[in-house]
Amino acid sequence: MTLKMPVPLWVGLAVLGAQTASANEKPRVLFLDLTATLVKPEEAKIMTDMISAELAQFGKYETITSTDLRQMAALEAEKQNAGCSDSSCLAELAGAMGARYVIFGSLGKLGEQFVLTLNLFDSVAAKAVSRSIIKSKGLDKMSEQIPSTLRQLLGGQKLRNDMTTSDVVAPGVAFPWGPLKALLLTY
Repeated sequence: MTLKMPVPLWVGLAVLGAQTASANEKPRVLFLDLTATLVKPEEAKIMTDMISAELAQFGKYETITSTDLRQMAALEAEKQNAGCSDSSCLAELAGAMGARYVIFGSLGKLGEQFVLTLNLFDSVAAKAVSRSIIKSKGLDKMSEQIPSTLRQLLGGQKLRNDMTTSDVVAPGVAFPWGPLKALLLTY
């Protein structure tokens, strides 16, 4: 089902999301449900729940899950007669709620091997920031690798909590505003 919200509601959510991201807040990360490829949907759901729980353990980030967004949309639907369940709708709602980063991925099977891919996407810069993959003969072994894979996916990135700039800065590296500012002022 696609979200059909009135424009004033979207504008209100966007303003609310932009106003709530302050310098003291943790960066918000939306984790979308894993897609299932040649695996049972129930297996992908269990893996999604496991990853969601592991993400919640990271104290640096405020994690929003697809389930959280569906609950918010359901509450709003009761008030506004709107509904939302597909990934693109959830990503738009996450952006309106101030979640700059989106983690998405898939769980699949290739031959006898299970493959989990995770992607960290910066919705403001409109580009992938980081990618991780786990390959395993069994889902039980794969689940043991989730914490280290999430550390790899998120660890090397300096995630921002603002929704206004698209510069992605590596940890410890200052963005070169001086030359860029001079260049922009000449036009």
